[in-house]
Amino acid sequence: MNLELIHKYLADECSEEQRKQLEDWVQKNEENRKLFRSIKRIWEVSPKSDYPADQDFDVEMDDEWSILEKKISSPHSTSAGKPGSQYHSLQDKKRILKKSLYYAAALIFLVVCGSWMLSSLYVNVPGKPNSEEIASEKNQVTRFRMSDGTQVTLNSGSRIKVPEKFSGENRQVELEGEAFFDVASDSLHPFVVDVNGAKIKVLGTQFNLKAEATSNEVQVAVFEGKVRLQNDNPKSNQGITLTKGNFANYNLQTKDFIIEKTAVANYRSWMTRRLIFKNNTLADVSRQLERLYDVDIHFGNNQLKSRKLSINFEKRDLPSVLDIISTTLDITYRLNANQAVWFKKGE
Repeated sequence: MNLELIHKYLADECSEEQRKQLEDWVQKNEENRKLFRSIKRIWEVSPKSDYPADQDFDVEMDDEWSILEKKISSPHSTSAGKPGSQYHSLQDKKRILKKSLYYAAALIFLVVCGSWMLSSLYVNVPGKPNSEEIASEKNQVTRFRMSDGTQVTLNSGSRIKVPEKFSGENRQVELEGEAFFDVASDSLHPFVVDVNGAKIKVLGTQFNLKAEATSNEVQVAVFEGKVRLQNDNPKSNQGITLTKGNFANYNLQTKDFIIEKTAVANYRSWMTRRLIFKNNTLADVSRQLERLYDVDIHFGNNQLKSRKLSINFEKRDLPSVLDIISTTLDITYRLNANQAVWFKKGE
């Protein structure tokens, strides 16, 4: 692994192939991760202004470069390139570093000032990064892109708190309500959503998350990738890992998890305005409707649970949806406030 690639990565100038190469190298072993974090922390405390590449500094840095070069090129720090590949010359590496005056100065101070300066550079800047709260008004859906490229669609009546720019080990946000996340992939910086009583952690994926302030449940539907759902107790490792097509319901009071393998498309029907069922049983359909409309659905005849439904229609209010389903299956229903019951005709 060479320093030019690390520089490009930190400056967000590398290609997807180069990004993957560096991330594979970092994940290879703990020594690689420590070295990368050291360089990254120095980078983060340095202004990123572009200094002329040919600017000459009256500083001898050969020793420091030799140390870094040995660490990065050592057998314990495996390169993702092919055997025999040539690294850039020492002069090339100096030129890269000189793009940032403070970047070079930080390395010099590490040598001159000793271990106390080393520790001070490794400490995060005090205080939290500036953040903003984005709210979606009633009957309104809000879409926006975060600084890391993650795209968020915020449901009506929901709010999310996001930093102006992510920093630190995790990309962390706070949600109240419901949102769909299309998370930009970054295996070095997990994406974390904090909700009341639970935490969702991903690397790069698509998922719908519902965690309303008045509810005792957290619901997650995974469309792509993997999602880790766990409680918010830092001393507990209680949680589950979800993959594509999984739906999970976490009860904040009982601490119970329920996982289903189902057609997750309907859990973002608030975005698509469509309800789609493909050979689903009426029992499965009813469970989804319960979550989508906050209603309890029962069966006057248990034989109806196994009836199959295949239909694609525009999402409407609950009575209209029940009308469409009952007409399609030739059954009846009774709706009273937030309680619904399916019946066979004539019962």
